[in-house]
Amino acid sequence: MEEKDELRWLFVEASKDALEGWVQEMESRMEGIELAGPPKKMLCMAVAEESLENQKFCLGEVLLTECEVLYQGHRFLGRSLGEEPLRALATAVLEAALAEAPTILEKMRRSFDAEKARITEMAQKASKALGSTRVRFEAMRPT
Repeated sequence: MEEKDELRWLFVEASKDALEGWVQEMESRMEGIELAGPPKKMLCMAVAEESLENQKFCLGEVLLTECEVLYQGHRFLGRSLGEEPLRALATAVLEAALAEAPTILEKMRRSFDAEKARITEMAQKASKALGSTRVRFEAMRPT
């Protein structure tokens, strides 16, 4: 996975505590960044394509939260699934940093790595728990 995409994934999966800390740190290092407007909720139609005839169909509406920031004369947009204004703001600030201030992100690498390790550990625990509750049909006997 490309480094930018890995950071985007991390901001989707990260805890709210981690996001709060990252937003505060990035805002303090990115002089002049400002909120273009408060995070707002919106509905977006989710469209999928079926595999046999490649026809598109609507799955239904999805709730998103959208946020926009201004930095160095450019607008940067952040979106998150559901009602998550902090995550939308964090994503917008991340996009601004990726485009205009990537050195700031390098200075935060240790924090990103720690959160990634926490997420990976949680996923492994969930996978183990799921594996331990699997039904073994071959061990069952008809009654």
